[in-house]
Amino acid sequence: MKAFWAGLVAALCLAASAPSMAQSGETADRWGVYPYDWSNSAADTILALSGAANRRDEINLAAAEGDGAANTLMCMAYAEGTWGFTDLVGAYDLCQVAAKAGHPRGMRNFGLALELGYRGFAEKAVAKSWYCAAADAGNVFAFYNCGIALRDGWDGTINNEEASMWFARGSLAGNVNAKADFAYMLINGIGTNRNIESGAWLMMEAAQAGNPFAMNEYGWLLQKGIGVQKNEFEAANWYKKSAELGYAGGMTNYGYVLEVGLGVTKDLCAATSWHLMGAQAGDPTAMENYGLALENGRCVTKDVKLARQWYQAAVSAGSTRAAEFIRNLDANPYGYGGYSNSPVCTRVMVQCGANEWGPQFCEQEVCN
Repeated sequence: MKAFWAGLVAALCLAASAPSMAQSGETADRWGVYPYDWSNSAADTILALSGAANRRDEINLAAAEGDGAANTLMCMAYAEGTWGFTDLVGAYDLCQVAAKAGHPRGMRNFGLALELGYRGFAEKAVAKSWYCAAADAGNVFAFYNCGIALRDGWDGTINNEEASMWFARGSLAGNVNAKADFAYMLINGIGTNRNIESGAWLMMEAAQAGNPFAMNEYGWLLQKGIGVQKNEFEAANWYKKSAELGYAGGMTNYGYVLEVGLGVTKDLCAATSWHLMGAQAGDPTAMENYGLALENGRCVTKDVKLARQWYQAAVSAGSTRAAEFIRNLDANPYGYGGYSNSPVCTRVMVQCGANEWGPQFCEQEVCN
């Protein structure tokens, strides 16, 4: 097993790009669908067919006769509104027919229909079985989906070793999301032997390819000098890129470096703005940080009541630290700064550790 992983990691680090159609040897079926998803040509195909009623009728007829590829194509068209209407229930039925006919892309699409709840409710345990069946059948996008389902235990059982294997295969097939998740597992030794340097290299590649999670994680590696040369300026740059793509963790971390002036010019007001955006995107640390800004009136109008609401939201999102902030407000309803004749104190956020999701922050009290 160790030799297998060593060879796989070496292959990933040496691979310069995703396989091309010529490399994979896959050919499209008569409808232009690539069953194993080495190419996105099927999306182009259904767009090209949107104005060809005679071709659509031909596909409908083939689907009615049980052609798995035709059902797959119709499923995609119904879900995406390619033919002028969207019918998710119809897409579900068509995907199911394609999946049961053994079409790899149909299996993967049916898993998607189950996960997203095309019938009005999500069925993740069943979705996992179809994603992994599609992966076993060779559908490269399903490699990633199956890995996610295994890692997160959609059927009640977490299997990190199998998940890391599917992420590795997806990475080799050119799936950037799979590369980012496999890199994370390598760095942290989750489901595979720990290899920080190889994981950092793969995370860099995924970041450069545009994955916002990888951008944030690579920024963390640069900030701490883990597996790469420490570079706070570059760390801040990657946090910013991640934040600008809407990743909540990136917003929180970019807000942090702006707040403390790490690799960037210190800007408390810009930091507060990013904390707000991170909070609105659901990051509990950003909720805490924006609550602190409201409690102290830092670059926003002081609002202790609203600060409490953000602390409560952070607790609901899994924060334990925000509960302490709420207790502080219970003891001092005027906020952390106290009454107007009391010393004004501010909590400055400093990095104090990390967990599997990234950096963790602690407050440092400064009073005047």
